[in-house]
Amino acid sequence: CDIQVEEDLSFYGDQGDLMEMAGNLLDNAYKYGQSRLLVSAQMGDSMDGRTFILRVEDDGPGISQAHRLRVLRRGERADQRVSGQGIGLAVVDEIVHLYGGSIVIAESHLGGAAVQIVLPLR
Repeated sequence: CDIQVEEDLSFYGDQGDLMEMAGNLLDNAYKYGQSRLLVSAQMGDSMDGRTFILRVEDDGPGISQAHRLRVLRRGERADQRVSGQGIGLAVVDEIVHLYGGSIVIAESHLGGAAVQIVLPLR
C-alpha cells in the first residue's frame, strides 16, 4: 500500500465520519485489490473554494461503468464472489453528500477501481 498524504492536510468535519469513509474505501480496496493499493489525500481547489480530496485505488478487477452508480445504493454489489453486504459505498456516498461533496468511481491506472471523494472546506 502506497500512501501519499499532503503535508498539513486538514479535514473539517467529524473524525468519525472521516474514519467511516476511509475505512469503507480501504476495506473494499483490500478486499478486491490483488497486490497494490494507492491512497492519497490532499487539498484541492474548486470553483467554490478549497476542498479535501481522498482517493483510494487498487489493482483488482475494477467496477464497470454500468455498475458504478448501482454500487452506491444500499444492498447493491457488483461482485458476488467476495463476501459483503453492499453497504460500505452507500454509507460513504451518504456521508459525502451530507458534507455537500461528491464521489466519483473510475478506473485506476493500477488497473482496478479508483474511488475519489471531494469535500468542500467550510
